[in-house]
Amino acid sequence: MTMIAVIGAASYEGRQMLLSLEDRGLKHIGYDSVGALANANIVDVDLLSVAALHNAFLRDGVTDVIHLPARGTVANSLKDPLDAFESTLLPLMNVLRAAAEASVQRFVFSSTASVYGIPESTPVPETAPLAPISPQGAAAAAA
Repeated sequence: MTMIAVIGAASYEGRQMLLSLEDRGLKHIGYDSVGALANANIVDVDLLSVAALHNAFLRDGVTDVIHLPARGTVANSLKDPLDAFESTLLPLMNVLRAAAEASVQRFVFSSTASVYGIPESTPVPETAPLAPISPQGAAAAAA
């Protein structure tokens, strides 16, 4: 049986994804580093710990992962470019490693249009060249 894990479930996008999965009658669980915000729908898990993620995936029988990375702001990424990369790439690498170790079957990564920079047209096709103009966009493109 399919069990879909939503990583980044406490974000707006994450909560909407949980609602969408619920509406479709699909088994799911939300994970995030949320501390006191954890509830029945969102489990607090350290996204910087491969072991914690791996154990959660095995405990909950996760077969599929939807990763919705934390979204910083362009302004904050300009103030601290390294943080933009760390907060995007470290959790992603840990989730990918834990998913592989737990034999997750499918992995979906949600990105941001900021990887395209200033688009030539809208809507922006996924085939458009990557041309980020901020550290946030560059971090997302690196992911």
